[in-house]
Amino acid sequence: MASSLNLEPVRVLAVILDDKEYPELFKKHGEWASIGGIIFEFVKQPTKDKNLLNKQFAAPLYSNIKHLPVEHEIVLVVQSSDSGILDNLNSFSYYYLPPTNVWANSHHNAVPDQIFAIPGEGDGLPDRSRSDYVTVGDKVVRQIDTNGTEIFKPGDPFTEFPYISTLTPYPGDLILEGRWGNSLRFSSTNSDYGLGRNWGNYLSTNPPITILRNGVEPNLGETKPVWETVSEDINKDYSSIYLTSEQKIPLKPSAFRTTSFEENKTPISIPEFRNPQIILSSDRLVFNASQDSILNCANKTFTVTSNESINLQTKKTVVESQEVLLGSKDAEERLIKGDTFVKEMLSFLNAMKQVQRALGTATVPSTDPLTGLPVNIPIESLVEVSTMFGASIDKFANVLGKVRGPMAEVSDSTVLSNTTKTQ
Repeated sequence: MASSLNLEPVRVLAVILDDKEYPELFKKHGEWASIGGIIFEFVKQPTKDKNLLNKQFAAPLYSNIKHLPVEHEIVLVVQSSDSGILDNLNSFSYYYLPPTNVWANSHHNAVPDQIFAIPGEGDGLPDRSRSDYVTVGDKVVRQIDTNGTEIFKPGDPFTEFPYISTLTPYPGDLILEGRWGNSLRFSSTNSDYGLGRNWGNYLSTNPPITILRNGVEPNLGETKPVWETVSEDINKDYSSIYLTSEQKIPLKPSAFRTTSFEENKTPISIPEFRNPQIILSSDRLVFNASQDSILNCANKTFTVTSNESINLQTKKTVVESQEVLLGSKDAEERLIKGDTFVKEMLSFLNAMKQVQRALGTATVPSTDPLTGLPVNIPIESLVEVSTMFGASIDKFANVLGKVRGPMAEVSDSTVLSNTTKTQ
């Protein structure tokens, strides 16, 4: 048994995560107070008794930071006071620290009960799994293939993904790694280290960089053994946030074109930019402001590029600009101001209406053959033209609308947009 001043290695047999996986253990060890706790046995005192109710319990040492082990990992436990000190000052419980780095692997460090078990004794390993453990120098290391270690069985709480590799460290790094290819790296770049990394520059000023990564593309040994360390790859990792200072990030954008930019105003391409920037990359980005606004500000250009479409859906869209070019940066044709055009055209049509009436009443002087007196005879061809011309004017005027009110506003127009306006 560990003393209050000693740390003892123990093997994790079970982890209590809810009230359903191990209901009896959940009840025995304080119900919801047991969440995050482990059932263990001392590494130096293994037994064949696998009844978890007969094993000891340890809670996480830290209340605000949870680093949960998985079954078969080794953790260190220490004794410390527990809630029983309300009645007994000598009351204690076991508390555990994060898993020990047995295999130097961020995914898991589970250890079989007996790696080199005597055939027929103990749990041991299947013969096909013994090749996963080899001696390199004076140390036993784990070098698994894509089938995994076979420590974990189907139905176990933990599922092994053997393609997840540990990150390569660089001088002075602070790295936090999860088990699933998620990580946070506080680093810098130096020309003497990490030339094979997927990010960086070649200045020796050690400019800072911070990388948040979530999820990795399965490698499955296609490019390098899964037990070798890897660097982040913004083009293959599932989701990434890069905070840079001087580094070039070789992101391959899904859509980036510069044909709309004027000469000498094209922004530096994404892989070549070498000033402080923040890059977000994933299959999909969602920006949601639940109560207020999303504000995008840029000193130079604000670029939106899409391979398919750009859709804006809102109650009101305002574009304020000294110049708006539609279709091309070389656009030259000017837009018509709709309301002004309609007013001027209606005024023109009113004048044309007077011409139409005049055409309808136009006559030529003649003499009455019966009386011999002078008479004015309508011009039949002009009367017919006047009728057709008048109908066309009325139809066009009805389409344009009417000018009403003290502000002389156009209403009832079928040619003016009710949603789009220009200055």
